[in-house]
Amino acid sequence: MTRKDLLGLPYPGVAPRLPPREKVTSVVVKSVYEFKLAELKKSEPPTDLKDSEPARGDKDPGPNVMKSGYTIEIVVYRDWIDGNPRREPIVTASVSMYHDIWDIEMESIEDTTKERNWDENLRCFFEQDGQEDGLAKFFSDVQFVQSMLKEAEVAKGSASMMETATPTE
Repeated sequence: MTRKDLLGLPYPGVAPRLPPREKVTSVVVKSVYEFKLAELKKSEPPTDLKDSEPARGDKDPGPNVMKSGYTIEIVVYRDWIDGNPRREPIVTASVSMYHDIWDIEMESIEDTTKERNWDENLRCFFEQDGQEDGLAKFFSDVQFVQSMLKEAEVAKGSASMMETATPTE
């Protein structure tokens, strides 16, 4: 059984079953959405709309689009505090942004003879292949993601207002 939350996003239905004398105090459904950030190359205008579409997964984004390497992860939590999934859940979310190279730099060195070689400006995280322009590019991408989230919030607000508005003639 699939349900939709107040934002219109689908999520699986929940029906906890417990042994007698056990009580559910909270039920949480976590949904994770990941997107690879891509951008149009400034030197070449798109030849058609297809070339300007953002990259999806590992699919070739086209000749006029380059991958930034950053992944945007949006996690939506649907929480039934009283444990009753028949009611509408409390919906919260988080947004994270990371680069694949960070996993390599952050992997555990416990029980090894490896040493961390991070310079004081942390260039190892922001100035490697696929991360041209370093921190400036990272902050530019963060601002871009923030603007997209604000646009989505405004669009959702407008759609909600349209749904509740009554037509006048």
